[in-house]
Amino acid sequence: STESFEAHVSRAESRGQFQVRIFSCDQQDLLDQIQTGRRVDHLSLDTVRVGMIEVIKLSGRVSVESIGRIQNVLRTDPGEHRLVLLDVRELITIPTNCLGLLITLFKEQMENGLIFNFLVKPGSRVEDEIEASKILTLTTIHDAYDMAVAHLLQASID
Repeated sequence: STESFEAHVSRAESRGQFQVRIFSCDQQDLLDQIQTGRRVDHLSLDTVRVGMIEVIKLSGRVSVESIGRIQNVLRTDPGEHRLVLLDVRELITIPTNCLGLLITLFKEQMENGLIFNFLVKPGSRVEDEIEASKILTLTTIHDAYDMAVAHLLQASID
């Protein structure tokens, strides 16, 4: 859960003075990356079809190793229009190098008929990473499901 916390208690002296640090999942992820010195692939990818729209739900952490899995799911046959909503509300992070690979992948698939956008958790690290990237030149991000779906449907009409 993105709302879970982990507490570390260190006791100073014998008088019962405590110091408590509480980490959010994002903070714990950053701490793990610093301690291990690398980003580990923990991507969970689920696909659900809702009418004309295919919802791809990503959770965990995207790494260079997981881009191939995303590419397999996004592959579109030439000439076929495909509406895809990428639900990244439960994603922990998208590194900059992965965003660059995703941009290349999206451009290639858009030529084949892919129409997509992102559903993000407002105020999240993933939202900041996407906004700082060049992906917004290709599509939009939304924090409400109904707005994301409406945008996809409108884009398919245009």
